[in-house]
Parts: sequence; C-alpha cells; structure tokens
Amino acid sequence: MLLVPATPASRSSVASGTSFTSFAGEPYVSIRDVDRLPPFLMNIVSNGDLWTFLGSNGGITAGRRDPDLAIFPYQTVDKLLAVPEASGPVCLIEAEGTVWEPGRGVAAAGGRHLHKHVYGTGVVFEEMHEPLGLRLRWQIATSDEFGVVRRCTLENIGRRSLAVRVLDGWHQMLAPGVGQHTYERYSYLAAAYMRQEILAGSGLFVSCLNSAISDRPQPAESLRATVAWSVGHRHPTRSCAPTCIERFRAGDPVRPAE
Repeated sequence: MLLVPATPASRSSVASGTSFTSFAGEPYVSIRDVDRLPPFLMNIVSNGDLWTFLGSNGGITAGRRDPDLAIFPYQTVDKLLAVPEASGPVCLIEAEGTVWEPGRGVAAAGGRHLHKHVYGTGVVFEEMHEPLGLRLRWQIATSDEFGVVRRCTLENIGRRSLAVRVLDGWHQMLAPGVGQHTYERYSYLAAAYMRQEILAGSGLFVSCLNSAISDRPQPAESLRATVAWSVGHRHPTRSCAPTCIERFRAGDPVRPAE
C-alpha cells in the first residue's frame, strides 16, 4: 500500500519523485520513472470479496475470497516481482516496424510512471514512446460485479499520423477448480484439464475444466468458468492461444480464435 498524507495539498511529507495528479476528476499519487526504483508490491481495495496484488513492474495476482479461487495464479511477492510477465496484462503495439511492449523490460524513451488512487481503489500505469509519439495508460481496478477491470487508452501525442497494430489482453487466467496447491505442485496437470475457448458471436472468452481434477476413475463435472470480454474495439480479432504473442512479435497476422 502506498502511504500518502491526509491532505493532498500538503506535499512536504511526500517522498522525493512523487506528486499528485488526477484522472477523470479522481485524485492519484504519482511516482514518475517508477522503473528506476526496485520493484515493490501494492494492493487494490475492493467493496467485496475480490483481492488484488500488483507489482510496480506489472505483475498481478488476483482472485475472490482466498487463493483457491484465484483468477490469476497466487504467487508469493518474490516470485511476483521476479517474473512479472508470468501472468496478468499483455500489450504489444506495432508501428513503423517497431514493436513496443509497454510495461515490460526497459522503459521506452519517454518514461514509465505509476499512479495510485489516494483511496487505494485503482492503479494507473503510464508509459510513453517518444520516437513514435505514443502514450499508453492502463488502469487496473476492481468491481464486485465484474471482477478485475482493465481500461486502456492509447494516445497519439506526436505530430504525425500513425498506423498501429495492437495486441492487448490477459495472460494465464485460471479456471475455477484449480486451487493454490494444485497449481503450485501440478500446474502441468491443471493445464491439461483446462479448456479455453471464445464463444462465437459474443466474443466471450471462457476458461473452464473439462472435468474436476481427480486421480480417481469416476466422473466429476466442473460447472463453473472464468470469463473475460472487451469493449471499445470496432472489429477486433480475438484469440485465446499463447502463440499469438510470438506471431504478433514476428509481424504475422493473429488468426481469429487461434
């Protein structure tokens, strides 16, 4: 949790490199060039049973009620900060032959900044790519009804028009029934039981188990699913295959429901 003074107008007790800003009229405390600091852990508060922990370098673990109902794999803080790309948001942007991966690796020229709501209800990551004249902001917040919510805004802050391709989404979402013990000790077995698909027409991503994980020769149904969807794209191409990330990096088209 980031600690801020009780009154935003009083800045004398705020650490060097931090300031206050606002998004959509909401107050945030900001850390500029956050990638120059050692990665640290944050949490996002919710008004329900949703828990969310994030690393300042982009890693995330989240779920409902307890680690056995994780949406993204429950990890200890050392693992979360050491391998932030293991799960959570994925974003790749291609323009003028350059593939930019905001939030990963070394920050692009322009800086990488972090903003957290003063009440702890959301976190905004921001990165700029000055050579391309692009800025990406992505906010992570919680909703008792919808779960983990991510909102992205890509802006052209340069002086020329750009044609861009964007690959954006979630990575390594778990299906209900894959508890903490199962994932930590039998992740490959859990992956064999999990099924991901995109429903035709609606574009709804569904992650579920083909059957309950068991070593007994008896039928066991699993009737719950983790779902995800997106809004704001006119004609998106949707895929649920991890291979689409490498295809995008290579400049190849991403196939629908790959």
